Amino acid sequence: MKINIDMKDFKEMTEKVLPSVVKKSSVPILETVLLYTEHGKLNMVATDFETELRVFQHANIISDGKCCIHHDDIKQIIKLKADAITLEYDEEAHKIIVNTDKKTVTNTNNQGTEDFPRFVYSMVQAAYTTSGNNLLETLEKLSYYISKDDVNKLMNCYCLDLKKNRIAALDGHRIGVKHIREGINTENEATEILLHSSVYPKLKKCLKTDNNVTISTCESDIKSGLTVISGIGFEMATRNVEGVYFKLDNMLMNKYDLKMCKLNTKELMEVSKYNVDLLKDGKKPMVFYNNNGSMVSYAIGTKGESMDILETEENNTEADFTIAFNPTFLVELCRTIDTDVLEVGFTNPKAPMMVYGKEYDFLILPVNIRDNNIVNNIKKLLEKAA
Repeated sequence: MKINIDMKDFKEMTEKVLPSVVKKSSVPILETVLLYTEHGKLNMVATDFETELRVFQHANIISDGKCCIHHDDIKQIIKLKADAITLEYDEEAHKIIVNTDKKTVTNTNNQGTEDFPRFVYSMVQAAYTTSGNNLLETLEKLSYYISKDDVNKLMNCYCLDLKKNRIAALDGHRIGVKHIREGINTENEATEILLHSSVYPKLKKCLKTDNNVTISTCESDIKSGLTVISGIGFEMATRNVEGVYFKLDNMLMNKYDLKMCKLNTKELMEVSKYNVDLLKDGKKPMVFYNNNGSMVSYAIGTKGESMDILETEENNTEADFTIAFNPTFLVELCRTIDTDVLEVGFTNPKAPMMVYGKEYDFLILPVNIRDNNIVNNIKKLLEKAA
């Protein structure tokens, strides 16, 4: 194999594929990137047995072939200062030779391409198409609502519901939902696609584009099935998470069944951030208290207490209604909501809070208030502030 390619293109391909390479593995081949030529393009492939990412780019193909390069070696190649490079694989000597205008670098390669694992799939059918940037934003925002432990694998994934037109994630304490307005292929017979959360960091650099990206179903010999995510210059195949996703419609609530209140997103963010710092030494929550139509936030930590009267519109919650939440959840809510004014809904202090945006809805479970003096503390501070 021998190719000539612009260094800018080679570096861009490498930066896209490296997040999918296993840095340390008991299977050495997984620490490499497979390079091969096909139809006038250079292809780079990385896999960890769960996902396979292939990126490709037009190049000057002098002779076809393939080789595997260790991720440390390919990182050294992109550090070379050159406008273009010539990369050649000497199959007999098992050496990779890289030439620039002024420099020649060789690396011994002991990894054969025959051991590099690849997924085999066919009959790819589009399920959902949107811009890369839109999908990136969706995965990024919903990543806050994915569980960080592996107790329940369904909580480690994104659920693309093709019948309810939404993408959802939950972690046992919260649910995040992005409603899809367009792009669903109604001819695809699949009902839902479960994508493991690891696709987000691996695809991050590939999705930074206004060009369309498509999530597709396919046929394969993999028991769990494969999902293909593709766009200009890349294609990822990833194992589906096995199982049937949670029945979200039994958990999510309609705003017309709730006592609603509107809060300023920026103000709630600032107050919640302050309270995260105030409460970092303990496990006490941030409390909301409805005082004559005004929503008051309150937090008490080892270093003091804080009360804020929040800007409130259309507050229909009951008088003296009191409920508490983890302030970190509120900060992350404000980061992910897509509106300047939050529409929040309650039923009772033990039930979840629903939050409605333009395209996103959220559910957050409350925290028990263990301090019986909380309301009295708030009333005393309100009297002092009057």
